[in-house]
Amino acid sequence: MIINQQHKHFLSLKWKTLFLLFGVLVLINCFLMLIGYQHLQQFFEQQLSQSIQHNANALLKQSRQRLLELGSATSLSANTDMAEGLKEQLLEKHLNNNWYNLQLEWGLESVSLHNQETGNVKSWGNYQPTKALDKLANTVMEAFEPKTQIICTDKCRIFAAQPIVLDDGTTKIMILSTTLVDFIIDFSLEHELGAALLRLQQENQSHNRFKLWDYHITGITYKSRYQNFLHTLNTEVQPKTFLQKGVSLDIDDKVIYFHAIPIELNNGTVASFIILMSDVTQQRNAIYHNLMISGLILCCGLVFSLLAMFLVLRGPMQRIKKQSELLPLLAKSGFAMVRKEIKKRQREGMTHDELDILEETAISLSHQLELMEKEIGSRTNELEHMALYDVLTGLANRRLFSENLARILDESKLSGDIFAVVFIDLDNFKRINDSLGHDAGDQLLIEVANRLTDNVRPTDMVARLGGDEFTLLLPNVKNIENVQMILDKILLSFHEQVVVGIEKEIIVTPSIGIAIGPEHGIEVHELMRCADLAMYHAKQEGKNCYHFFDMDMNEKIQNSMRMEKEINNAIANNQFRLYYQPIVDLKTGKVVMLEALLRWLHPVKGLLAPFDFIDTLEESGKIVELGPQLFEMACLAIKLLDGCGLEDINIAVNISAKQFKDPKLIAKLSAVLEAMNVVPERLELEITENTLMDDLDHQCALLTELKDMGYKLAIDDFGTGYSSLSYLKKLPVDVLKIDRSFIKDIPFDKQDIAITSAIAAMAYKLGLEIVAEGIETIEQQRFLEELGCEYGQGYIFQKPKALETFITYLKENNEEVKKKLAS
Repeated sequence: MIINQQHKHFLSLKWKTLFLLFGVLVLINCFLMLIGYQHLQQFFEQQLSQSIQHNANALLKQSRQRLLELGSATSLSANTDMAEGLKEQLLEKHLNNNWYNLQLEWGLESVSLHNQETGNVKSWGNYQPTKALDKLANTVMEAFEPKTQIICTDKCRIFAAQPIVLDDGTTKIMILSTTLVDFIIDFSLEHELGAALLRLQQENQSHNRFKLWDYHITGITYKSRYQNFLHTLNTEVQPKTFLQKGVSLDIDDKVIYFHAIPIELNNGTVASFIILMSDVTQQRNAIYHNLMISGLILCCGLVFSLLAMFLVLRGPMQRIKKQSELLPLLAKSGFAMVRKEIKKRQREGMTHDELDILEETAISLSHQLELMEKEIGSRTNELEHMALYDVLTGLANRRLFSENLARILDESKLSGDIFAVVFIDLDNFKRINDSLGHDAGDQLLIEVANRLTDNVRPTDMVARLGGDEFTLLLPNVKNIENVQMILDKILLSFHEQVVVGIEKEIIVTPSIGIAIGPEHGIEVHELMRCADLAMYHAKQEGKNCYHFFDMDMNEKIQNSMRMEKEINNAIANNQFRLYYQPIVDLKTGKVVMLEALLRWLHPVKGLLAPFDFIDTLEESGKIVELGPQLFEMACLAIKLLDGCGLEDINIAVNISAKQFKDPKLIAKLSAVLEAMNVVPERLELEITENTLMDDLDHQCALLTELKDMGYKLAIDDFGTGYSSLSYLKKLPVDVLKIDRSFIKDIPFDKQDIAITSAIAAMAYKLGLEIVAEGIETIEQQRFLEELGCEYGQGYIFQKPKALETFITYLKENNEEVKKKLAS
């Protein structure tokens, strides 16, 4: 296949490779820079957050410790006489004298002395009694060790409480406090940060003019500068996100980092936060600047790498380009040119690479393709011949025949000439195959092909459709007489024996059907169908003849199709019935068996005999579907006979050729018997002679299996088939039923008398029972009795009846039945 390369722009593989590599590396570089920038930013903010958190915690711890140390120093300074102990009056005097200095130098907001026994409290500064302070004093008294605590009321304060033992043995609790705002201011100044104190608004507290989310700002450093930052934080960041981790915001060309430090109370709750604001613009710019320098260095390295790659790949790419120009020549069978160009450019050297191997492979491939092209050409011719001609006979096959028939049809539409389509089928070819073997059958087919070819005109066409079916296409026939002349020659040629196998001479006959075109059809399939139908009519007329198609055949086909449709409905609606005809002992007149005969209770036509439908039922294969249903009816008849005391009367059931070929026959029969609880010995299976002669070995094995199961076996219509004594003695049968065609003219036809006598004598010698069918006169009955025939069947005894009617007949006319019923 040659690919159309028009309207396609060529772009060298080297440029595609370089562009692809460049694009991939640029994308990777940009991605790595983005990831690195984000990582460095996160790392910087994490380190900054950890540093601020650590410093704040350290300073807060230092503030608590400072208050505790200040309390201890105050009690020591008030104790002027260390030997006698600290007096309460001296402690209060010391606080009164030094309160201003304590407040100014140490930033104390209040000092209080708690007497736990009397509940009295003396205080200095802005002291506000609360339950939390009382609780803190009680805790210190109980534990008798100093403690610090942050308590938020109107403000957040750091309280330090420690026990003081006076000279009289009593204990006072000294509580010192300083506001958390002072701590924030100190921390902010020390680290050059903006700071703000946030706390939840209490119901009894006044509202500030500005609050952040659900928190109110109770203190802020550099309010004019940092309040605007808090406004931006309030509008752009969700509190949950911010309080869990820090956040950076771009505000007024600056990058401000916000960090929240929760203030835990002693009970573990968090009601306040310290927000620290740091200007990290310079640090962010430094990170970005460094990344840009790194990216520039990477890009330079990328360009130099691609340049080096280009220089390295330039030579191999040129070689690949040349090979890409040569390889399409292989598709155009330019094998020699490809080899010449590759050998001209092959390198000399000590080492080989992949391209050298590719060039050597291309040379080898050109040799292989050249040989393959020649082989394909040869094989194509063979395949074309195989596709159009029969392998065995060398005749045209179905495809070539159909193509020529279509051509002749088109030509006849223009010229008006008539032509003939002939179907030929060999009679009984399967029997020859089975008896002499397939090799002999093939020899026969070759000889038939030669005889057909020798007896047609040079312009005629002989074809084999398959198996033993042949066709002829006879163009430009003037009239029917010309066709008949050709067919008569063909029939005459088949009179001569054919030698097959090891000097075995056989005579084979054909059945021939003819359709005339375009009279009988203007389509290929129509003409072939018409010729096929005509051939089947030739077989029905006795074979070894020819038959022209006529329109009555179409009518028969339509009737057959309608009949098949009605049969389907009949099976679905249980319209088929079994009628029973007695088989009697010719000497005593006793009924020994009933033969089940099929009838169709048609809803419109009434009761139909098998003659009206049995051929369609058999050809359509519906008899196989109906078989188990009929077998079940026969078993029901046995049960009904048993109920009437007629246990000695069995039922004979016909098995058709289609049923006998059914591989599931035995399984179906056994399933019905088991369901109906009937033994096989109560049934006689009747098989026609022609059915048994088809694949005799297989049929004999099947009959033996049925016989072993307990069934009684009979050959029906004996004398009308092709069985011989050698075949008959192999069959495990019990009964021969002489066909009615040999009985009807007795005792007037000497030939029928001779045939019937011979059959009776043969059956007697083989130990078989004989049943004569179709007895209608006393003379026939007497002759058969004298001949030794044991049993008979026919209208002279009784016509087929429904089982109920037949049982009534037995009750009225059979003495033994009467005696049984009476007893």
